[in-house]
Amino acid sequence: MDRRVNGKNKIAREKSYKSAINFVTAGVNVSGGFATGSMNGEIRLYKEVGQIAKTLLPGLGEPIIALDASLDSKWLLATCQTYILVVKTSFDEDKLGYTHRMGQDKPTPIKLTLKPQDRQKYKLRVLNFRPARFNNGSQNEEVAIVSSSGDCLITWNFKLVQRGHFSAYKVTQIGEQIVDNQFMYDNPSAVLVTTMSQLNIKKKK
Repeated sequence: MDRRVNGKNKIAREKSYKSAINFVTAGVNVSGGFATGSMNGEIRLYKEVGQIAKTLLPGLGEPIIALDASLDSKWLLATCQTYILVVKTSFDEDKLGYTHRMGQDKPTPIKLTLKPQDRQKYKLRVLNFRPARFNNGSQNEEVAIVSSSGDCLITWNFKLVQRGHFSAYKVTQIGEQIVDNQFMYDNPSAVLVTTMSQLNIKKKK
């Protein structure tokens, strides 16, 4: 959409599908590419609006609630209700799934969730993850991931996750339902936590 475009609907560029894809969410990267998430968990990577997807990544069944791309566009976070997928979108050194078909180079996504003992400890009978986000800033390097479920703030060490340590997370109980969470700009040690009644900045080690 572009408000400068003549006409009532202000559509600058569009792509229509003959069959229902059941899109749920979309996320952009800094290069102008974007990803979409569907009800069945599929993720599509596009170079630009108007073209067909360069890459189709199968999901694990749950709808994709939110998407967040790393600054270098090589990683993608896909939030589902009971888990978060960390998807590598680069292959063959410098190629990206947004601009090139990944084919047989499609990655196996990393699945992040909470251990049963932690769900019991923090009384999380049902997981309902809020949109997961990378830390952002001018350093061009993601080192952490943040999300939340219920009144619990969860942060993962992204560097350890990449090395296979999927339980490298810390849980902080806020005491009130969290509605949004994101890192402060240029500070992966501080998280802005939004609840129904207040804003908090939580310091993380």
